[in-house]
Amino acid sequence: MQSVLLSKEDSFILLCCCIEPDAQQRSTINAALTPDLDWEYIIGIAVRHGIASMIYKNIIGLENHSYVSPLIFEHLRKFYHGAAYNNLLLLNEFKKIARAFNAEQIPFLPLKGIDFFKTIYGNIALRPANDIDILVKRVDLNHAIETLCGLGYDQKRTAHPTEELFHCVFSRPVATATIFVELHWDLDIPQSPFKVCVDDFWKRAHIVTSGGNWFYRPSLEDTILFTAFHILRAPLAGDTLGIVSLRGLVDVAEMIKKHGGKINWDRIFSRAQQYRVERPLLTVLYLLEVFFNVRVRENLWDTLRAQGFQEEMLRHMIGEWIFSHKEAKDIFLPNIIEAVASPGGTIKKLSLLKIFNTIYIVLRHQLRTAPSLLNAVRAIRKKFWKSFINYLKIVYLMICDYRQINRILHDELVKRSKLEEIDNWIRGR
Repeated sequence: MQSVLLSKEDSFILLCCCIEPDAQQRSTINAALTPDLDWEYIIGIAVRHGIASMIYKNIIGLENHSYVSPLIFEHLRKFYHGAAYNNLLLLNEFKKIARAFNAEQIPFLPLKGIDFFKTIYGNIALRPANDIDILVKRVDLNHAIETLCGLGYDQKRTAHPTEELFHCVFSRPVATATIFVELHWDLDIPQSPFKVCVDDFWKRAHIVTSGGNWFYRPSLEDTILFTAFHILRAPLAGDTLGIVSLRGLVDVAEMIKKHGGKINWDRIFSRAQQYRVERPLLTVLYLLEVFFNVRVRENLWDTLRAQGFQEEMLRHMIGEWIFSHKEAKDIFLPNIIEAVASPGGTIKKLSLLKIFNTIYIVLRHQLRTAPSLLNAVRAIRKKFWKSFINYLKIVYLMICDYRQINRILHDELVKRSKLEEIDNWIRGR
């Protein structure tokens, strides 16, 4: 197994990534809870990865909890109770949707977070979710859309043609929040290099009853395979702020801990090869081994290395896709770096026309895809000025410090090149 250099903050975060730490784990967390931890960094990573609630739960009552300032504790407490409140809203909406789909005889299958509340976590505050993911059969798609609209949901507009999509998004205001529902009819985009067969998932799924409603649940092996695949699909597709989600890794780790010998790993690896997702699966399992000491297969590193995965790629993946506290994503299209840098890292001439064109593209995209004009205005107001200030910084450096901007752009382009190498390896290119 390769050794990975992590900061004391990163190590502390990983120690807290568990649902029910035993006495030894709690002692280790307590020892790692030192006065010199950078809590601004920890909070940033925890919120970005959706694990702030686990950190809060796992440090309460520890002997060294006094090293955490009251302000930080209050932040964590708010995240914990906020996640519980939001998840209760999601569960309530899920029950309404399930009842409506049952009444209309629409078979459906909950994906990821909404079903993990009960099957993995128990305490719904520990696993924040952003939306409700539901899979329906393609033949029932229009019926499902009509049913959601009948419940008061509005379908989000998109600039992409339907044949390029695998889900559509709905939203409706509930209490003080807005509930989002992703209605899937497939598990990935049609043009994906991964070939996960949704029909196979349906064939192996079984019917369960909960809260008076019935729905399908994928097999244990398919749940692990899909969750692992989705963890690495997110940064490749630019989702989830471009991260390999620690929350997702905890999902898989806790499934393995809970079900242990019941898991048929031969089936999982066989299906991974069949669906061309063996590399994402092996990478996720290796990260579980490195981070959480969860082992499911001998010589995982040798297997990855034999397929072309390198130690440097692992370091960049961890440094950029996991423990990287990035600023909010720039919404300008194309990105600032692409607008002012050439492949060699040298500055292009700054074009005011290009800047105004990118602003226009962003405004048009927000107006086309937002559920309403108000939502579009909110999104633009939230991100627009930060992006515009980034442009001003670039202009200032180009005028006042040409060498520094060249160094920044060169480093950024090298970093991008390394991540593209990882991207291509995972996709099997």
